[in-house]
Amino acid sequence: MADESIRQQILSKWVEVFRATSKLRRVEDTEPYDYDKAPMPTLHIMEGQETVNFGKFHGLALCDLIVVGQLIYKFNSSDPQQSLHRQARAWLAFMQQTVMANLQWGGLAMLTLEGGSEPGKLDSDTLSAGVLTTWWTVRYRRNAFDPYQR
Repeated sequence: MADESIRQQILSKWVEVFRATSKLRRVEDTEPYDYDKAPMPTLHIMEGQETVNFGKFHGLALCDLIVVGQLIYKFNSSDPQQSLHRQARAWLAFMQQTVMANLQWGGLAMLTLEGGSEPGKLDSDTLSAGVLTTWWTVRYRRNAFDPYQR
């Protein structure tokens, strides 16, 4: 039996792929914390809800896992080229490009679908930081009786 479930392997692959890019200073598989001390840009990858369909798949479970990415980045409100929303659009394109190049996450998933995104501003007195939240649906199969097996 593998050390990680298929679900865990997929999340680990997300972290590995985004860490391999040169645009991010840190990638973590945790909820955001210590905003004021985090190097920017930082990406937090978190698992969301998962739906499982046992249907007609003869011993296989078809799973749809929501993966949430929360990217924290600096912006400059006095420079229109570095504004909150302009930066959010650029970071969204980066997220989309990286995910689209890895739709099957090393053969672990069948496909990945973009769910949406939401830019926002970090609520901080000491920091001008934006937060881009994206969510994705990763569809994968696993053994219906053992989440560690395909």
